[in-house]
Amino acid sequence: MGPGRVVIGDRCILDGNCRIITRTAESVVELGADCTLNDLSIETSGDVLFGSDVDVRGSLRIEGIGLVVIGDGCRFRSSGAINAAGAEATVNIGRECYLNGIDVFATEDVSIGERCIVGTCSFMTTDFHSSDPDRWLPSAVTGHGPIVVESNVWIASRVVILKGVTIGRDSVVSVATVVRTDVPRGVMVSSHEQRIVKTLGAATVDPASSPPWWQRSVHDD
Repeated sequence: MGPGRVVIGDRCILDGNCRIITRTAESVVELGADCTLNDLSIETSGDVLFGSDVDVRGSLRIEGIGLVVIGDGCRFRSSGAINAAGAEATVNIGRECYLNGIDVFATEDVSIGERCIVGTCSFMTTDFHSSDPDRWLPSAVTGHGPIVVESNVWIASRVVILKGVTIGRDSVVSVATVVRTDVPRGVMVSSHEQRIVKTLGAATVDPASSPPWWQRSVHDD
């Protein structure tokens, strides 16, 4: 439903829990042939493009104002969510990926290569809030940057991938790892050791005297 265009390919199966809403007349949702979609919810002001033979079991929620592209033969299991929150953001998932609980919040591009295995993993292209003690100020810097996962990467459960990171081809990210910096090709990484990464000073102004952080854009620098 909605003012946009929805195209459903041949031999697609959509169960009764599927819901597709286009918010603008320019929005396009295209589902390729032979897709099997159970409990799929799409609510977009951008475009959502599925390849052929995409299989969604469990639930998958797609929303936002950017572009979402799902490659041929992808398999979604458990519950997942993709939010293309930036108008210029593209979330691109390569063909034949297995995604078991993916959670993406993309103010910048997120790219996942072909034949990746992704567990219950969060992708966040923004810090949401500034680490500056004066984080309530509209001028407080909030970091952001794209995320790239190359092909044939296995990302295990409860992983968090932060802004500006590239994970190289054939690599493995172990359980509960927080990925803060680039991962080379063909390695296994883990970040289970707790450590202090930065010492923060005291705020120089009373937070109550500044406007709430939600009154500024996530892209404000």
